[in-house]
Amino acid sequence: MASTIKVDNIEGSTGSTITVPTGQTLTLTDGLAVASLPTVTVAKGGTGIPGGFTAGDVLYATGATTLAKLPKGTAEQILSMNSGATAPEWTSVDVSVGGTGLASFTAGDILYATGATTLAKLAKGSAAEVMTMNAGATAPEWAASAGGGLDATSTFANGGNVFYNRWNTQQTTSSTTYVDITASVWTSIGTGALSANKKIWFQYKVQGVFEATGDYYLKSYKSIDNGSNYTEISTNGGGEQHYESHGVHDNWDTYSFIGWDIIPFSSGETPAFKLMMKRASSSNPFRVNYDEDNDTNTGIYSIMSAIVMA
Repeated sequence: MASTIKVDNIEGSTGSTITVPTGQTLTLTDGLAVASLPTVTVAKGGTGIPGGFTAGDVLYATGATTLAKLPKGTAEQILSMNSGATAPEWTSVDVSVGGTGLASFTAGDILYATGATTLAKLAKGSAAEVMTMNAGATAPEWAASAGGGLDATSTFANGGNVFYNRWNTQQTTSSTTYVDITASVWTSIGTGALSANKKIWFQYKVQGVFEATGDYYLKSYKSIDNGSNYTEISTNGGGEQHYESHGVHDNWDTYSFIGWDIIPFSSGETPAFKLMMKRASSSNPFRVNYDEDNDTNTGIYSIMSAIVMA
């Protein structure tokens, strides 16, 4: 039967320990403050850490019978060992484990190595800039284009930075002075002045038919003012082209004049080009864009093109 003991104090018979015999359970239902309870050690199945925890804390051992708590990290961090390999810590995903070591990025950023196990980010550049190495050859940087590519900022009559023009207008002349063979088909290549100093690659192929034995000449010209005035191109592959015919088909000879040039233009100029042709004597004519076999200009073309270089 149950019995009740009413006393003011319970003390052990010796010392300050009260032993509950094996097989017996001591149940405390009230009256014992939490602060009065002893800390339960790791050896007894506890943590040895008084005061409680915060959500996200991680327990780790600091010795055979001791535990510590690591507060939670921040978003997207990972748990890794510290540099001394003695305790865990929260870090960004390091390069050595396949990460970047960087917490965030902006659209257009580019990663580059600053060491064997470190990465940095280069912010995006401005429109039309190109990537190059800095003066110390230690890191990439964005810079204005030094040339050699296509200029995406120029506007041309066909809506791009490459102008292509072909024509099959038949032209016949026996002139011994230069005649503009492109006057009816070629004007300015642009819709406005260049916004900066540029170089333009100009090239052409003229399909001609020439009557027996004679000397024929072709010159290319450039304009900086939308065709109001022209000057002869005389550098690189441009300038005067010469051909001597020998009459291989019905006293006619077919030949193509091919030339090219890289021409500098200054800001504010509007470039244009034309081609001039003549023969050495007026006894026999030449014909541009002419099919002698079929006596027609159908399918016979001459071509000019211009590319603005960055």
